[in-house]
Amino acid sequence: MISEKVSEMIMDKQEEESRVSNMIFFNVEEVKGGNSKESDAILIGEVLDSLNIELERSQLANITRLGRVTDNGSKIRPIRVRIETEEREVRSLGMLLN
Repeated sequence: MISEKVSEMIMDKQEEESRVSNMIFFNVEEVKGGNSKESDAILIGEVLDSLNIELERSQLANITRLGRVTDNGSKIRPIRVRIETEEREVRSLGMLLN
């Protein structure tokens, strides 16, 4: 009984730590046709530049659209960007607040 609770607490902590390095961007238009991952990477780079956040493209470990693609394209899916390390994300967000 106790070991189950401890295991559950450990799993919850691990899940929480894995989410720390995620940034979610909303209302970033989806490009029709072509390579959407490449287009999204360029768009996220532009957004980060406009916010004066200094991140190299190599630090953006994973860029993914969340949710299903709608038939008529009326819903803009958010973009999840995984930052390579927590330290870099915290430093980047600190630059944004200054």
